Amino acid sequence: GELYANFLSHAYTATLIDGLMMCLVDTYYDSNPSNSRSRSKSRHRAIRPQPFICLDRAIQHRILTHVQQLLEYACFNFARRTMPEVLEKHHWDCPEAAELNQWVPELRKRQTELFGVLGDIPRPYDKLICSLAELRHTAVHRISVSAQRLKRFLLDAEKLSALMGDAPCRATLAKLRLITQEVTAKLESHKRVLACKRAELDRVREM
Repeated sequence: GELYANFLSHAYTATLIDGLMMCLVDTYYDSNPSNSRSRSKSRHRAIRPQPFICLDRAIQHRILTHVQQLLEYACFNFARRTMPEVLEKHHWDCPEAAELNQWVPELRKRQTELFGVLGDIPRPYDKLICSLAELRHTAVHRISVSAQRLKRFLLDAEKLSALMGDAPCRATLAKLRLITQEVTAKLESHKRVLACKRAELDRVREM
């Protein structure tokens, strides 16, 4: 419907991409040694290297809730085409009627019937389907995950939309995944640069 079209719109995706790019701006400002705040000797303001890259919690939550809504619409549209009896059984008369995790058992028990042997899908089907429930849980409970885990969610969502034959949804998810990968790569680069600068400062202090 119209709401689904809005979710797929370039404008909405562009808003998320703008948020991702702000992650780069914030990271550069915080990690640049020439910035007076980064040179602060205050212990509570010191930058501490993290074991893995995480995106800003707010933009991560917006991405995950957006993906959740996209997949709920994709599942509903797929069910209308292939298993309308499920919609009737559960009285799911619109995409908002069923949460993403509720689609897991319905899709799992119809794997062969709906998708065949899935020989071209490298990720095991059950893990791909379970990723739906994990994505929903992470979004609803606002759990912070690594950028690597976020990319895994996006890739799984893209694969599932492809299986369901939802080309517009797949294209939107692919675009979001690619820009997330780009931003993550740049954040990792900033982290490596910062680590080198810290090591150099430590050597200078020890002289």
